Amino acid sequence: MRGRRAALGAVAAASAVLALHQALFVSYTVDDAFINLRYARSVSRGAGFALDAGTPVMGFVDTLWILLLAACDRLGLDLVAASKALGALGAYGALAACARLSRRIGGAGEEGFPLAPLLCAAAGPFALWSVSGMETGLYSLVLSLAFLALVRPWEAPADGLKAGLLFALATLLRPEALGLGAAAFLARTLAGGIAARRSGLLFVAGLAVPVLAYLGWIRATFPDPLPNVFYAKGTPADPRLWKIGAGYVHSFLLQYGGFLLLGLAPLLGLLRSDGNRAGALAVAVALAVGVAYSASVGGDWMEGHRFFAPLLPLWFPLVERGLRAVAEALRSAGRPLSSPLAAAFAAALLVIVALPTRRLPLPPETGHAHRSVIEWLREHARPGASVALWDVGAIPYLTGLPAIDFAGLTDRDLTRRFGMRPFSPIPYERAVGEAVVRHVLERRPAFILLKMDGDRPVATELADLFFESPEFGRLYRRVGAGVVTSRYGVFERTTEG
Repeated sequence: MRGRRAALGAVAAASAVLALHQALFVSYTVDDAFINLRYARSVSRGAGFALDAGTPVMGFVDTLWILLLAACDRLGLDLVAASKALGALGAYGALAACARLSRRIGGAGEEGFPLAPLLCAAAGPFALWSVSGMETGLYSLVLSLAFLALVRPWEAPADGLKAGLLFALATLLRPEALGLGAAAFLARTLAGGIAARRSGLLFVAGLAVPVLAYLGWIRATFPDPLPNVFYAKGTPADPRLWKIGAGYVHSFLLQYGGFLLLGLAPLLGLLRSDGNRAGALAVAVALAVGVAYSASVGGDWMEGHRFFAPLLPLWFPLVERGLRAVAEALRSAGRPLSSPLAAAFAAALLVIVALPTRRLPLPPETGHAHRSVIEWLREHARPGASVALWDVGAIPYLTGLPAIDFAGLTDRDLTRRFGMRPFSPIPYERAVGEAVVRHVLERRPAFILLKMDGDRPVATELADLFFESPEFGRLYRRVGAGVVTSRYGVFERTTEG
């Protein structure tokens, strides 16, 4: 009973911290979230995974998330609010799963007070991305439940099947869950943590069968065997991506406790010999795979270390395991930590993890950069007028205008034919950019939206190359100056065009 009260108290305290943390970010809706909403609305209204009545393109990786949002649209719910609510609820569930993982592999045991969920709730990325409109909060929950099912003793063959199915479900939310689950299962098997062969086979079946069916559906529905997002990222074999990705990983470790907390503490915990060591090792191997994946794709362009947010409910139980191992060593050496000192140390850790929040994007991105553009287009654009732009989320969704995506995320021609890599941190080659500009101008959109620095185009996202095109200068004129935010230039096609 005492242990149950401790676990419930930890989850309640962590939930309170998370609620306060989420309140800072709830008005932030990243533009990519609106791409999911566009797909969800299209599915809900019978057009399938084709935007603006075009060819189906898999400009997403979170299929299950889109289907859930499509169901919300059929129910008449506001999709922005629904996406934030689903993400937030998923994050609270992930905290509960994190507490269970803390008791299972974190060393808290059945009687201790789990520290891991509080650390998770204090971390800015976890709070930010749970209410950003993205799938991160729900993915965190499903992934945490999958690992909880993996690390607990499998008393019946069905336990292995359950764990495999949960990892398959997580894969429908984020494809990297497949690699994490496979790595964790292999590590636990090699560590002797799976005694029954039948349970292991059922895990493989539970993971592989749904994923193979999912891949078959992708092949039957879309023109490419992999999501367009994969091609938009570039190849992980590029050493330039690894170098940039290493900086991404380093910045995360440096901000949220450094190597001592996020690196050394889990390693010390793995040296602790107990009945849960195989499970802890499985989680650690999966985390290593997740970190390596983040580095291989060059990290993420979005602020707030999004790729690490769903890993935190797994990471902090390993941190706690290491801290408890140090405390046990001190106790064995006759130098036990007093309760007040241990509480002060835990509070200091929470402050260290929470401090980087001040560097995260507190102002709402949508509504700050996009509102004036959306309002101008609603007032001046004819119904059905096409808009060519780089950020194809909020503006097309909130105006209802068909979009020409010159970043290439939802347009396979640009990624497969021209080689655009909008999600790659490596700049596109000039010749590729010029070819895309010509391709867009040939389609004669009614409006072209370009990122601007006052009266000058920015040197990214093709804006400068549009300005260098004589055809663009002849066919388009800037409108809405003084009304539309200076971050955007709205260019309307002239009668000559």
